[in-house]
Formats: sequence, C-alpha cells, structure tokens
Amino acid sequence: MIKCFLSHSSKDKESYVKIVARQLRPETKIFDEETFEAGMSPSEEIIYGLDITSLFVIFISDAALESKWVKEELKIAKDKVAEGKIERIYPIIIDRTIDHTDKRIPNWMKNGINIQRIMPPKLAAKKINSRLREISWKNHPTLKEREGIFVGRNNKISKVEKRFDDFSKLSPTVFITSGLTSIGRKSFILSLIHI
Repeated sequence: MIKCFLSHSSKDKESYVKIVARQLRPETKIFDEETFEAGMSPSEEIIYGLDITSLFVIFISDAALESKWVKEELKIAKDKVAEGKIERIYPIIIDRTIDHTDKRIPNWMKNGINIQRIMPPKLAAKKINSRLREISWKNHPTLKEREGIFVGRNNKISKVEKRFDDFSKLSPTVFITSGLTSIGRKSFILSLIHI
C-alpha cells in the first residue's frame, strides 16, 4: 500500500501538520501520534515507518531544520530513495522566515528538488494527495486510465477543481449535483473527493 511519512518538528504539529494529517486518508499516512505504537522506541517506529513508506514528506521550518529527529529521518529517507525503496522526497516549506536558499537545507535537496513554500495546510494536503496519486499511477497504470474515464465530464471536473483552487474566494462548503438516476452523479462526487 502506498503511504506517506510526515516528517516534522513537534513545534509545528499543532499549528500545521495535524491539519494536513486530517486531510489525508488514515491508511495512507505515517504520522507519529496516529501510527506510532505505545511502548515502542521512537527510533524503531521511525525506521519501521520509513521501511513501508513511498513518499517522504518533510515540513521545513526553522524548528524542523534544527531538529535532530527530522535530520535523521531525512538522512535515512535519502538513502532509501537511492536504494529505490522510497519513491520520492517531497519538501514543503511551512515557515515564512525560511526559503529554499536556507543554508541548513542540504545542497542535494536545493539542487535536485523544486522546494516551495505552502502556507495553507489544506493546500499542502491536496498537493500530498496529488503526489500519492502520481505514485499510485506509476505503480498501477490502469488506475490513471480509469480516472480519465468520465466521457464528457472531464471539463466539469476541471471547472470544479478550478473553483476549489481559487483562493481569492471563500472555500466551498456545499457541493450539490442533480440529474436523472444512474447517470454517474455518485461517481462524479467520489472523483471530487481527491480534490
């Protein structure tokens, strides 16, 4: 199963990472307070989590760049990417005082990955879900084919996605579909859950 490991400083947990984690499907995330077992050492849980993850998400902040745990997780994740055991490292800057040029960010990350600041946690969750979907498509190409199967509906899905992505307007709170029975309203709504 495709999973993402959420690497973060404990100082960022309440204000950002928990909000992101709530937007991710429970079975797809490795998030310390939700998935680490009581009575186990943190290092054992981290190693196990990194052994079963496909996407390593690192939330970059001043506190994270100083965290011993985050540095160790990133080192292990980099090695696992090199070994082909983790598909991708996905860094997200969540601190307004940090940018991609920060000297504490490893050069291999600065030079090889487009590191961007994403301040709204819900947008970060959406981006993480997109990365998980990309890995899913890579591992199971038929899923990508199936996702585009809405003949005549791709334009409608695109319009809805554009509306959800319009941060100049308030976030939609209700979405209503109507029409005849058995025309795919439920499938259409289910396809939007990933937005």
